[in-house]
Amino acid sequence: MKQRHIVFTISFSAIILIAIFSLIPGSTTTGKSHSSESSQIVLILFSDENKLAKERVYYNAIQHLQTNDLFSFHEFIFKESTDRRSVSYYDVDVDTFPCLLIYKGEEEVLRLSGKQEFEQVVRDIHQSIK
Repeated sequence: MKQRHIVFTISFSAIILIAIFSLIPGSTTTGKSHSSESSQIVLILFSDENKLAKERVYYNAIQHLQTNDLFSFHEFIFKESTDRRSVSYYDVDVDTFPCLLIYKGEEEVLRLSGKQEFEQVVRDIHQSIK
């Protein structure tokens, strides 16, 4: 009898915890990472440890724009290529890492992926946030 009571208590507790976590915002497993505030600019960079050299252009362009006061952002989120939920949510082509997404609120304003030239990345980012 005592053993059944313990099993029931543990099972009931697990059900309650699952219900609580499913109601907490952000605890869902959609893969969404960015803020949805309408005026906030958020950068999401999908990175692949096997293609890090290609990312340097992206970092340099972002730094260049910030240094020259041409660009500011609310968040810079790094995602691994192995984060399948985020890759799926943002519909990232796994064959073209790195991938930089820029959001202004809920709107995607820029998507760059793969090998890029520095000047083109600077131009694209600057135009997307005007």
